[in-house]
Amino acid sequence: MAALLARHAINRPEHVFIESIEAQRSITYAQFKGVTDRLAVYLRKAGFKPGDRALLLAGNGIEHLFVFLGVQRYGATACVVNLEANLAYLGDILEALKPRLVLYEDPAVAQQFASYPCRWVALGHWEPDSPTGFFAELAGLAEHEAPEPVNQPRDDAYVSYTSGTSSKPKGVIHRYEDLFCNMDGLATRLGVTPSDRILEFRSLNWLSSQCVVLAAFARGATIVLGRKFSVTSYPDWIKERKVTIAVGVPAVVAMLLSRPIDMTAADVPHLRFVTSSSAPLALDHWRAFEEHYRIPIASGYGCTEASGFICSSDEKTRRIGSAGLPIDCQNVSIIRADGSVAAPGEIGEVEIGGGPDREYRYLDYDGTPKVIARGRFRTGDVGYLDKDGYLFLTGRVKDLIIRGGVNIAPAEIEGVLLQASSEIQEAVAVGVPDPIYGEEVVGYVVIKAGTKLDLSGILGRCAERLPAFKQPKEVIALEALPRNANGKILRSELVEDWKRRHGQ
Repeated sequence: MAALLARHAINRPEHVFIESIEAQRSITYAQFKGVTDRLAVYLRKAGFKPGDRALLLAGNGIEHLFVFLGVQRYGATACVVNLEANLAYLGDILEALKPRLVLYEDPAVAQQFASYPCRWVALGHWEPDSPTGFFAELAGLAEHEAPEPVNQPRDDAYVSYTSGTSSKPKGVIHRYEDLFCNMDGLATRLGVTPSDRILEFRSLNWLSSQCVVLAAFARGATIVLGRKFSVTSYPDWIKERKVTIAVGVPAVVAMLLSRPIDMTAADVPHLRFVTSSSAPLALDHWRAFEEHYRIPIASGYGCTEASGFICSSDEKTRRIGSAGLPIDCQNVSIIRADGSVAAPGEIGEVEIGGGPDREYRYLDYDGTPKVIARGRFRTGDVGYLDKDGYLFLTGRVKDLIIRGGVNIAPAEIEGVLLQASSEIQEAVAVGVPDPIYGEEVVGYVVIKAGTKLDLSGILGRCAERLPAFKQPKEVIALEALPRNANGKILRSELVEDWKRRHGQ
């Protein structure tokens, strides 16, 4: 990390690394190196060793990336928590992480948890002439005293917490060797060059957005950083900031279709493509977006346990419906139920592997690292590789609807529901309890604002497109689908909703 940053600072010292939209500030690679070098001096003076943890509690901003990347430049372990999603578990997370330093943005959070025994420091703001908080402390240190990195490749680079639906978020431990493998692999798949300007608005406390920043850093590109998504500001960000790659997720694509914005490819000739990741993108939405905006979507796929992205693509390599081409170091296979490797086109569980010594680890809440897999890891996702090596996802193992012993992929039903009416904005299929078949298929839809829909007619259209055992026996309309903080649909809450409606 230190060597790469030094190279960028020498080769393109005035090139902007981070451009903060809300703060109206930019920082060059040379400036970024200077601040992170001072941060390394600070950590050395504080006695940080490899594996010692610094916890960051902050939203999107230049300051966030100073700390996240600066701790790794030194060789300690950076930890981040999305407080919007995980504030209720912060006490447990602190006990598990045992950080030596906590840098915070919200004084109320610090006051609530200040009894935890470590140093708490207000993050403050970076300004070249008038820094505050933690950055005021760094200003008094000499960057030329920065030490060499203290870590080895198999030391822990960072700990990230999942956005899962379990009662507690899982802490996943990532090594430096895995970090570099993924950042280089993703940069290659996205075709990132130093001239790229990548728009990222998702929380930097989620692994997916961290990976995008690292991919930009790997190639000396620029991150155009937003604090939060805004459907009205999105086109202005792209136009005014000359964005070449705009990050997106399926929920953003759905919003841009339900509330069209005044922008097409002709208005933004600098824009190479929009990405979609974090959840599967419905084919109908994918095609409708490209038809309306004439802007290509390039999909990607990953999971926290994989230390980032598993597959990705760019405007030249994308394939509609596919999650993209596997990143080389992930070594993707599709596995049958009996454990053997599936043939191209055959559906099975997605498995990855980073070599026989690769360990996939959680951080238990007692602070103990727990190895959940060695060599290879089953992701829990279901899909297939086509003859050209592209990955197509069809669902999750736990989301499969098992009706009368037959596995039904929700994605197929969801596609039919979306095609049943142009008034349907989103659709989800879930399995609900059934006394005869074990599970029965039920559909949930979100109808576009200001429209009405005959749900019985939707059932009729499904009957025309699906065999009887796959047809939803009921379709329920909601104003919005339940999601976690990372935008993933909470299917379990839909099942509970159905149970409440039926008195179960």
